[in-house]
Amino acid sequence: MIDLLKFLFKKKKIDEIIINNKIKLFLILFCVNILIMFLSRVIFIELEDLGLINKVNNNKKISYTGFNLLFISGFLIPITEEVISRLWLKFNIYYLPISLSLFAFLFSFVFIFGNEINSLFLLPIEIFKCLLISVLIFVIVLKIVLKNIHKLTLIFKKYILGIVYFSSLTFSLLHLSMYNFEAKSSIPFLPFFLFPYFIAGVLLSYIRLKLSFLAVILFHILHNSLFIGLKIILLK
Repeated sequence: MIDLLKFLFKKKKIDEIIINNKIKLFLILFCVNILIMFLSRVIFIELEDLGLINKVNNNKKISYTGFNLLFISGFLIPITEEVISRLWLKFNIYYLPISLSLFAFLFSFVFIFGNEINSLFLLPIEIFKCLLISVLIFVIVLKIVLKNIHKLTLIFKKYILGIVYFSSLTFSLLHLSMYNFEAKSSIPFLPFFLFPYFIAGVLLSYIRLKLSFLAVILFHILHNSLFIGLKIILLK
């Protein structure tokens, strides 16, 4: 944990950090993340009750069963978010094209063709169109990466901290879609919403860099499954 803080404040380079007990690091960061997210959820619920922020699409309840909700939100979404947000943090000629092509697939499905994400498996023609866009993005980005391998290798090595902050910020911004911040009264609370997701993004990025991609996926799956499981139990 101390090494993480040193890295974040430029006191220590990521390559200089040696992890002796990976399981201990995983568990400590997981507990820290759960604590931060739990406290933030309590605050968000209070803000909702006061009418200062509103959940998006409150009138569009998705009729998922407990198992389906757990599978989608506790398994599929974490894997998708990690591929988009953190697979590419370790430079590899294929990682960035994969991350951007998956992002292009989801972006085109939701924003270009205007579909609901929960109808993803119900529209085969739309999926095919999005796959074509995704493949095109993969090929274009791969060509750019291959052409600039040396330059990109140096950038990722020299500016990895900035890349981690950028990834964490975009990760937190993506979660804004969960809430409605259109009302002027809710704007002052925007930083309070971004902060816990930004911290979660930083912790996940550190696990990605110092442990492995499988470890960060497991971390995210356990996190989401815990909160979704509690939600299912409390709603029964």
